[in-house]
This record gives sequence, structure tokens and C-alpha cells, in this order.
Amino acid sequence: MPRADLAALLERVEAASGPNQQLDAEIICALLAPEGCSVKLSPINGRWYVETAGGMAWTGFSAAANPLTASLDAALALVVRLYPNEPGMVGILMHRALETWGDYGNDVISALALALLAALIRALMEQADA
Repeated sequence: MPRADLAALLERVEAASGPNQQLDAEIICALLAPEGCSVKLSPINGRWYVETAGGMAWTGFSAAANPLTASLDAALALVVRLYPNEPGMVGILMHRALETWGDYGNDVISALALALLAALIRALMEQADA
């Protein structure tokens, strides 16, 4: 993913102050879904999801099942999925998240999840720069 797109995603994460299902779907679309996917709002159940270029729901990592901005477990699962062969990355990113989690609102779990997501996106930006 281009650095400019990661920077825009980081801005959205940093602006969040609590759980946000649309942002969950945007993160999944940007970091995991195949190229050409987009984020849509379901007219059936009112949930945000990732849609493939062919118009089908992408089920590789569901925003509904993995509420990244509301669940520290879901955010950690994303880190592990993106860095499967680097177990130390979880500790590195959690350390960074613990330094900034107070900037993300009063809900401690959501704040930690958002801080971890921001740390993850910053690490991906550092990789893009290298």
C-alpha cells in the first residue's frame, strides 16, 4: 500500500475516539483485502463490510467478527496476521501503543486497540520508507 494511503488511514485512526465499524472495514480493506476491494454499507443489516471488485463480500477477515477499534484481541490478531513470522512485533507495537493510548478516549480497551492500530500503521509506513 502506498505511504500516502497509509498516512490517510493513520489520520482516520488517530481521529477516532472509540469503536467505529466503518473504520474497522476501512482498515481491513486497506491492509488485508485484495486490490480493487472497497468498503460498503450493507442495505440488509446496516453493517460495514469489504466488497470485492466483482461485487461480492470479501470474507477473508470480517469487520463484524473482528471489531478492530473495539477489541484489543482483534487488533492483536491483525498484527499477528500481518507479521506471522515476527512474534516480537506484538511486543514492540504494544510498547508503542502503551505510550499513546491515553489520546484515544475514555474506553480503555478501545483506546488501547486504537493506539495499537496506529502503531501498526506507523510500522507499515516505516517499512514503505525503507
